[in-house]
Amino acid sequence: MTSKKDEKDEENDLRGFEDFLKSHEENNRFLPRPSGTGSRRQESNFSRLTFLTNDRNRLMRTKILLNEKINLMSRFNQSEALLSLQESEKNDLKKKIFDLSDHAESPYRKSLREVFDVFFSHF
Repeated sequence: MTSKKDEKDEENDLRGFEDFLKSHEENNRFLPRPSGTGSRRQESNFSRLTFLTNDRNRLMRTKILLNEKINLMSRFNQSEALLSLQESEKNDLKKKIFDLSDHAESPYRKSLREVFDVFFSHF
């Protein structure tokens, strides 16, 4: 339910817009027309279509892969076993590193000795 006043306001708005467009028709830079043939536009549409098709295929392959992996993971979960294996390997490496650097003539202790000797030699 629009009143006559609202309809009149809309007509005035449209007239103002039409006047604005007419006043700028002479200006070639205002709303420029595309130049050249339509082949460039068609090429860009084909390139977009190709991109979208390739992206769709990639997403479908990803979806299939994830569905397979999720089913395998739910049936044969190995996370806890892998985490415990990594934890034991980490602890073994720590022990080896500390064993190697613990003796008096290790490169680690030699480097520390040099740093401390240089730093504390001034006191």
